Amino acid sequence: MGRLFGVVCLLLVVSSCDVPSLHVNPRQLASNLSELQHPPKTIAKKAASKEDCMYQDTEYSKKFIDEIAEFEKGYWDAATNTMYIDLINKDLITVQQEGCDYYSLEISWLKAKDTHALTDLTYWLSETKWLYGKLLEPYAIAEFNRLCQAENYHYTLKETALSLTFTNHEFSEWFLKINQTATGETKVTTGYYYK
Repeated sequence: MGRLFGVVCLLLVVSSCDVPSLHVNPRQLASNLSELQHPPKTIAKKAASKEDCMYQDTEYSKKFIDEIAEFEKGYWDAATNTMYIDLINKDLITVQQEGCDYYSLEISWLKAKDTHALTDLTYWLSETKWLYGKLLEPYAIAEFNRLCQAENYHYTLKETALSLTFTNHEFSEWFLKINQTATGETKVTTGYYYK
């Protein structure tokens, strides 16, 4: 009982001290709590629109394919941002484009019949120039031509594969790979990435 009396006395002493009271407006408090539960709309993430994207290059679509005579047998898959092009000689070109605050473009060309040696670098670069001439914007074509002329690339040659990495450019990465299969097909993969 004595202990309880001591606690009550202590509470009375503390309550009699001059402690400034907090004047809280309950309406303001409720408003602040509401904002914490529902973040302001300016913070909510919105889907990126075309205008918000840092990099805007060629927009591939069915219309883009239709404008190129050699690509008349092509179709566009909007769900994967991939263009598929069947050439009349049975070759297949696949173009995949993606990015917004970065940009990547990868082109694969499955050549049904190609007997050129992997060591024929001039031929492979000219094939890539033809491909880029159809699919890339003028500034990228000009940059690729500059890289080829200045021989700004490193290459690795193995039995069935040639790999080039381009250097001294503004892109994060630029590459060209040629792989020959046992069935006689050749796959050319090229593209670039930057952010």
